[in-house]
Amino acid sequence: YCCKSTEINIPETVIYEGVEYKVTKIGIYAFSYCKLLETIVIPDYIKEIKMCAFANCESLKSIVLPKKLKTIQFETFKGCTSLESIIIPNGVNEIESSAFEGCSSLRSIVLPNSIITIDDYAFSNCENLTSIVIPDNVDSIDEGAFSYCKKLSSVVIPDGVAHIGKTAFSNCLELTDIVIPNSVIRIDDDAFSFCEKLARAEIPN
Repeated sequence: YCCKSTEINIPETVIYEGVEYKVTKIGIYAFSYCKLLETIVIPDYIKEIKMCAFANCESLKSIVLPKKLKTIQFETFKGCTSLESIIIPNGVNEIESSAFEGCSSLRSIVLPNSIITIDDYAFSNCENLTSIVIPDNVDSIDEGAFSYCKKLSSVVIPDGVAHIGKTAFSNCLELTDIVIPNSVIRIDDDAFSFCEKLARAEIPN
């Protein structure tokens, strides 16, 4: 799909071949590469946003997500290089692989405690992200999840996380210290590699 609009409103119903249908989901690649799109409000009657739906919308600065959303799917917002902030609604339980990868302007993100899984490279290359608080119910931070977040200086990992994946925080150049909770039983290779300013790591016995 390619649009020339800067703003999109999702209708509650559409008519196709004379039949009215309720809109409940946004399809695969529905608005990907809409390079002029700047803002979108997704109403609460939308229950699902398919993978890559907004990938590479380079001008997208803000988006309001629906309250009934359960998953941020694969590469949904990948390459949205102008996206500065986003609030994930409570009820979302998984952020899939590369969902926000390459959102290089993203400075802040609020993750609700409903989230259980942060998949591979979910926030990789979010170069301007400065801090992240991992929700209490997350038990694994997967491979490369926050890699190349070059300005990330504050990370809070809750007690309950058991696994920190390979390269999960690699190349976080501003990270100076990290506290690993007692719940962690495995830290994979290169989890904190090339964190050049990391001077203190508190690791459980």
